Amino acid sequence: MKKIFTLLLSILFVSQLNAQTISENALDGVLYIKVKINTTVVIPYFEKGMDKNILSRFPILQNSVDKYEVTKIYKPFKTKEINLQNIYRIHFNKIQDINQFKKDLGQMDELTYIEVAPIYKLSAVPNDVHANQWYFNLIKAPEAFDITTGKANIIVAVVDDACKISHPDLNPSIYTDPLEIAGDNIDNDGNGFIDDVHGYDVADSDNDPEPPASHWMYNITQDVFTHGTHCSGIMGAATNNSVGIASIGNGIKVLPVKCTANSSIMPTSIGEAPLGVDYAVASGADVISMSWGGAFNQVVADAVNAAHSAGIVLVAAAGNDGDTTTTYPSALPGVISVGAITKNDVIASFSQRNPTIDVMAPGDSIWSTLRPNNGYGYMSGTSMACPMVAGLCGLLLSYDSTYTPDMIEACLKSGCDNIDAINPTTVGQMGAGRVNAYNSLMCMTTGVNAEFSNSNQLKLYPNPANDFINIELSNFKANRIEIYNNMGQMLVNKSVDANSSSYIQINTADLKSGLYILKVSSTTSTISNRFIIK
Repeated sequence: MKKIFTLLLSILFVSQLNAQTISENALDGVLYIKVKINTTVVIPYFEKGMDKNILSRFPILQNSVDKYEVTKIYKPFKTKEINLQNIYRIHFNKIQDINQFKKDLGQMDELTYIEVAPIYKLSAVPNDVHANQWYFNLIKAPEAFDITTGKANIIVAVVDDACKISHPDLNPSIYTDPLEIAGDNIDNDGNGFIDDVHGYDVADSDNDPEPPASHWMYNITQDVFTHGTHCSGIMGAATNNSVGIASIGNGIKVLPVKCTANSSIMPTSIGEAPLGVDYAVASGADVISMSWGGAFNQVVADAVNAAHSAGIVLVAAAGNDGDTTTTYPSALPGVISVGAITKNDVIASFSQRNPTIDVMAPGDSIWSTLRPNNGYGYMSGTSMACPMVAGLCGLLLSYDSTYTPDMIEACLKSGCDNIDAINPTTVGQMGAGRVNAYNSLMCMTTGVNAEFSNSNQLKLYPNPANDFINIELSNFKANRIEIYNNMGQMLVNKSVDANSSSYIQINTADLKSGLYILKVSSTTSTISNRFIIK
């Protein structure tokens, strides 16, 4: 019966899709264009009803108003970053002519690229019920909470389909913008969004990130518009409140970013991913969780790069195709890519496995909050592993918010448990291993106050290191170089000639990915303890 139901659902979904869309991987009637950064070109705002002569400086765009029934041209991103501020979004009605429209736009010398508006698959797959929150002990969450719990000043954005902020186990954890005044129709905090007290719906351009009250698919299955709610519970459900479940974030705040329109015929996908990332940046998120993925798209890459430049920790699901293919945004530089394991530390059958993955986390039969009836249920996928790592990153930042994204990633990797022996066929395709919250926090406690005031006498490069790291000294004669891991174990102990120690090269090829402490000393003093990222 279950197979028949699933087949009927698939047939209905595909028929709706084919009846109403040109492409299942992109929004109909939407294109992004990017103006070259080294030009002074500014395309004026245009919408239907305005005189198209306002576009006379750009004949191709002017002609497109009638040719493709263009209804709007505007800058969609609020983040004040040049790579996003040069991007424009075009809405048009003749959706069947999209390929010709792209060719016409390609004749504009002012443009860097033309991109579709991508639709990304949510990285969750259904599965059977297992023991409730089995993963907590596996990742050493209780031990980590002995060191620290999450802090309310750390904001983790869940860029997803929707989030049921009224769920009793989520409501206490939902971020409240202290500068925004609800209902006054004013952008009080100046982030470009009006009345976004508890997050935002970038797909419907309103301040309600909740799932829609009704949708045609609710009559068939309740497993739609619940993905973001499930992810939110994993990362940040209220903990120690005698309600429902605990979360790895244990006190951090969840910023809901809704990226699927209420009227979407594809509520199992993300339609406004780049706008969602942009909102998280504009709202001051510390971590962004992205439980979705697909093919490379330059607009999404620009949005993610802007977030990384803003100092935000980025976490993404590696994908659920169960093969070695690469998905995005997880494979982008600066993004922590997360694969999924089962309760036995075995890589999940659905999880991607490839060299772009950074860490693994529990993702099989994860119990968390759901949309229907403020309930709870099990979901599986790298979608579930992603918010577990995002919530953990929030916990790490709660301990020390001065850590950079690269330092957080280094301690995250340094703390991982090696699971190669259990997964011999995927060695080298699971990143640093399965996350261990306690070990990663121990990495941070070891590194506290590691930088000394006289560290300007020492330069390190490249850092992050590859097979070698170079050390340059000024006004100091070193005779010993030592490198320690996060547990205080000495891994490198090298004597150097004090008379020729202004430039030293250390072989780091044998060090695994992680965070290390470099100690440079003479016979009388220590010049500096410095972080090395490998």
